[in-house]
Amino acid sequence: MSDPLDLSLDLLRRLPPSSIPENLERIVNLIPAYADDLYSSVDQPLKVKVDSTSRGGGAEFLCCDYNRDGDSWRSWRSNTYHPPINSEDRDDGQEAEAEDGEELVPGTRPSSVLRQLEIKANDAFETYSKLYYDSALSSVYLWDLDSDPSSLTAASSTGVAQAPSTFAGVVLFKKEIGESSGNGTYGTWDSLHVFEATERPGASSKSGSSGGGSATYKLTSTVMLGLRRTEAEKEGDSEEVSAGKVGSVEIAGSLTRQSEADYPLPDFVSHISNVGKMIEDMEAKMRNQLQEVYFGKTRDVVGHLRSVESLEKNRRAKELQKELMGLWKK
Repeated sequence: MSDPLDLSLDLLRRLPPSSIPENLERIVNLIPAYADDLYSSVDQPLKVKVDSTSRGGGAEFLCCDYNRDGDSWRSWRSNTYHPPINSEDRDDGQEAEAEDGEELVPGTRPSSVLRQLEIKANDAFETYSKLYYDSALSSVYLWDLDSDPSSLTAASSTGVAQAPSTFAGVVLFKKEIGESSGNGTYGTWDSLHVFEATERPGASSKSGSSGGGSATYKLTSTVMLGLRRTEAEKEGDSEEVSAGKVGSVEIAGSLTRQSEADYPLPDFVSHISNVGKMIEDMEAKMRNQLQEVYFGKTRDVVGHLRSVESLEKNRRAKELQKELMGLWKK
């Protein structure tokens, strides 16, 4: 295996998951020609940026490789890139949006129909994040794929327009607990759900519903989980972290799963509920796997490595047991 890309990916798999962003940047600096391939192949913890435009209102949005263009990221709130990469991203009080058939370069944006669906999807998944995560941050980004026009119509910024028959998108969630610096427990949950939706006019879905049409969805979900517990040693009135004396533990990793399903599609907006069902089911399965398999295995390992009872007490109990067994045999 001599391909630089394969070697880089193999190296990143062997390095600590919590240091992936720093190590990825170092590798990109060494082989800049493979930057795009590396960024698209390696899952990184989601970044949080602020939409400082008047339409964004200073609200936060999530960043990943799917809303990235160079060193700028598109905000779903205002449909502008931060930092700005062209005149469309300037804070002029108007939303920068591509008209049907017009492409704004640089800075790819969804078509007018997808942009309206993107706004509705963000509202829906914001409610989802409040129900499941309480205080998590969510973002949804859609983009066009080469496809024939759909048999469905949808709302656009200029009225009613033809919807695309195939498109793709990503749904992002990020939740943090505790403080990233200092003592105590700090944890992060980053989940990315990349999907592709393809309309099948006049076909019945696997769920048994018929009429109108259906759509096929391909979903790839990745969860990145990180937990760190740091205990401090008190010295006077101040607390200083002393991992060597008191101790700290950190576990991190990622889990990726794929699924495919068909759902009925009575109208274009139904894509949101269909994708939502798939993501809800997938996240439930992945949470159960993390809790039962990964955390359960970690507890077993820690239980064998560290005894919560006195070793001397256990030794005396075993000696007494042997003595009683010897007397019983007599």
